[in-house]
Amino acid sequence: INYAERRTYKSLFNGFALEVSADNRKKLTQLAGVRAIYPVYNVAAPSPEEAAGSAIDLVSAITMTGAKQAQDTRGLSGNGITVGIIDTGIDIDHPAFGGSGTNGTTPFPTARVAYGYDLVGDAYNAGGAGAALVPVPDSNPDDCNGHGTHVAGIVGANGAGLKGVAPGVT
Repeated sequence: INYAERRTYKSLFNGFALEVSADNRKKLTQLAGVRAIYPVYNVAAPSPEEAAGSAIDLVSAITMTGAKQAQDTRGLSGNGITVGIIDTGIDIDHPAFGGSGTNGTTPFPTARVAYGYDLVGDAYNAGGAGAALVPVPDSNPDDCNGHGTHVAGIVGANGAGLKGVAPGVT
């Protein structure tokens, strides 16, 4: 990105995560370009038992955000737009993304999920120990957690009774 483009994206977060001893944190704050240091916390996803009783109401969300009006009145669907989501992956088998509905049977890439990469691998666990903390990247962005699929559904679901904000996006 050239300087002019950088100014356009000035509100985006620009940073990275690393582990630093308490002694070296102060040294980091004195480096040119460092504006702030924030702690990183592991937050566990709720178990299915904890999430029980939650209700998914995508229809209400689409209406509350104005997406329904954009879809129905203006014909906006996201066709021709490619959206990137950095999250836990995406369930490429889910019918809302053109998948077969049967786990492990939809080849990647698909018409709807054309790009993706798993930066840490299926066995990675940030809250684990030993081998669970060793990233083993692979080229299949299949979701082992569900959060990325949920987020992708809000954005672009289109099938299995679900319709996202922009159901025509890739």
